[in-house]
Amino acid sequence: MKERMLAGEPYIADEPEILADLDRAARLMERFNSSSASDPDGRLAALRDLLGGLGEDTVVGAGAVVTRDLPPNVVAVGNPARVVRELA
Repeated sequence: MKERMLAGEPYIADEPEILADLDRAARLMERFNSSSASDPDGRLAALRDLLGGLGEDTVVGAGAVVTRDLPPNVVAVGNPARVVRELA
């Protein structure tokens, strides 16, 4: 069902894998929101856990759906996000 959801196709929302991901995302967002702006390392760690592995200086296009780790110095767009260009 998760693959169908990511592809924008109809899916069953109470699938255990989807519910587990939803719960994990809610806990990570709570961790991020409860962190202080004066602790940028803690906030960055929470974002990395929430968003997955984004390489250093990676640019993700608006509306892109990141489903796996992205390498450093690239531009990624689409659903699912795909690398379309390397940055110099």
